[in-house]
Amino acid sequence: MNKKRVVIGLGTGRCGSVSLGHLLDAQDGAEVSHESRPMLPWQRSEAAFARKWRELEARKGDLVGDVCHSWLPYVSDLIRLDPEVRIVCLQRDCAKIVDSFELKVARKRKNHWMEHDGRKWTKDARYDPTFPKYPVDDMREALALYCRDYYARVDELICEYPGNIRKWTTEEALNSPEGMRDILDFIGIPRDIQVASVGEVHNKSRQPDGERKSLGRSVKNMLKGLLGRR
Repeated sequence: MNKKRVVIGLGTGRCGSVSLGHLLDAQDGAEVSHESRPMLPWQRSEAAFARKWRELEARKGDLVGDVCHSWLPYVSDLIRLDPEVRIVCLQRDCAKIVDSFELKVARKRKNHWMEHDGRKWTKDARYDPTFPKYPVDDMREALALYCRDYYARVDELICEYPGNIRKWTTEEALNSPEGMRDILDFIGIPRDIQVASVGEVHNKSRQPDGERKSLGRSVKNMLKGLLGRR
């Protein structure tokens, strides 16, 4: 790759975003993170976005980016700054997302999708600001509304910026080399240097011959998965 590319990963969370981050970061010369800190707030902040953009620009990779749900409100800002930016969105069945989030946050009594006083649920200074809030009485209802609104907005953006943003189902994107190659084609990585097997490793399926990662990258991805899984 002769030119630095910027790629952003979207999705509600609990939709394969960790595996997407690994897939993108496994490419030659890539420096792509998953939920790099501090994450962007859901309520648009020009200052926070500017800091985040500067951090991406300072990375040394040929392919730089981040995968995080809270980039969604900033898609127009991204395209304004870089008309060549590529934005990859993963979509999983909303019922499965709701179930998965509920199981994850219940252990620590978290609720990122409703305003609360910290008595019934525990406040989370890291994640609470990165999600929208809904004026309902049930967390599952708030989660369902979040999923509905998230992908409705993604569809609007695809209509507005078809050359910049595309959406894949989690299954088609991560469970086959063809799906992964389709993503890599979209972000402009030549076929002859694509690494299209990272998702298969995470899904415990066999990695094709000739496409094995180096030991160093495997360790790097493993550590990132342990430290940043969401």
